[in-house]
Amino acid sequence: MITFIVRNEESPDSPKEYSFEKKLIKIGRLDENDIILKENYISRQHFLVIYDEGKYKIIDTSKNGTLLNGELLSRDQEKILKTGDNIKIGDFSINVIIK
Repeated sequence: MITFIVRNEESPDSPKEYSFEKKLIKIGRLDENDIILKENYISRQHFLVIYDEGKYKIIDTSKNGTLLNGELLSRDQEKILKTGDNIKIGDFSINVIIK
């Protein structure tokens, strides 16, 4: 299971918690994403999280960029996620918890 704690200082209902037990998680601005983040700097589908070979991996699919622990990911770059990681997109900060 992977849990995302999504924070946005501009939002009155922040933080929000999302937990998943699935192989593909989509995050972005469009309503068909698993986590919907409504902001102009968020791409329609900003990044994916896939579960493969016992590990969760983030793949940036955006034109606007994704920061993982302060490091800018290249488009289509894959990185393994671990508990305590922080993902930053636009005004959103997302903490990762893996159980």
